[in-house]
Amino acid sequence: MTRNVATLEAEVLSLPDEARLKLLQHLLRSFYAERPAEEARIARIWNEEATRRDREMETGEDLGIPAEELFAQLRSQGR
Repeated sequence: MTRNVATLEAEVLSLPDEARLKLLQHLLRSFYAERPAEEARIARIWNEEATRRDREMETGEDLGIPAEELFAQLRSQGR
């Protein structure tokens, strides 16, 4: 079944207020349902990255760059 948005909108707007409100609530829930899971996934990835970087710095695998040197490099690049 194919409906264009204008037809669907007209049908929804013809519903009683209570039905439209219920539909709106369902639509909003569906829109935001994945956000907490996605935000948790991104937080987990950043935490893993921070842990990896910390471990590399602690073991000497990555010596890093002193802040003064990094800022000097950025200034020389016009950043």
